[in-house]
Amino acid sequence: DGVAEILTRKLLRLSKDQLSGIVMLSCFGSEVSLEVLALVKSSSGNSDIMNTLDCLAQARLVERSDEKYCFVHDMILHAAQGAVDENERMIIMKELLQALLPHGYSDDTILFIVVDLISRVGADRVHDSETRLLYAQLLLTAAKKATNTTDFASASTCVKCGVSFLSVGHWDSSYRLSLELFSQSALVEWALGNTEQMMRSLDEVFNNANRFEDTLRAARVKLAYLRMTGNCLAEAFDY
Repeated sequence: DGVAEILTRKLLRLSKDQLSGIVMLSCFGSEVSLEVLALVKSSSGNSDIMNTLDCLAQARLVERSDEKYCFVHDMILHAAQGAVDENERMIIMKELLQALLPHGYSDDTILFIVVDLISRVGADRVHDSETRLLYAQLLLTAAKKATNTTDFASASTCVKCGVSFLSVGHWDSSYRLSLELFSQSALVEWALGNTEQMMRSLDEVFNNANRFEDTLRAARVKLAYLRMTGNCLAEAFDY
């Protein structure tokens, strides 16, 4: 704790631009590419963010390579994350989200940075209904892409976060999005062997789907599970 306090005091003695720069960098985790920084440089309130980060590199707080900036030590990252209060940090993260969102539709790397920021902001801090739906849709898109590359753990994280952004009564107000999220959840949790979560997601679909056709994707997951466990195939038709 003593080292952490020393690092925090050191950061608080930085210039305003340098402090905002290192806090912004910490919002991305341990490192961020130059490409991403170029997209968000106006979000930090510092028009010369690259020069600011170069000054931080000279102070041996961060390192620069040809493609990225990174923290030289996790303790500096943690100190930067705690250098401003939570509300201010959330404001910065939301500004970064706004800057990156338009680019996430065409660039998968940016998309996964966006959904990581969304997950760290959290559903409890987003109150606008349209924004919540947008974030849920982006998380579903990321979950599908992760599933396609067999990164089921990331897909599970994305789909759970997506569900958290659904509002009360979402099966009425956001039927298609709800159906896709829970169908995707069932598939991902089956792939991970998380049977209880898979069954909860299947129940959501079977209990709320408006049409038989809307249950087919979930039914295929159920059939695959029954075959894998050796249960009678007819069980699938209970749903």
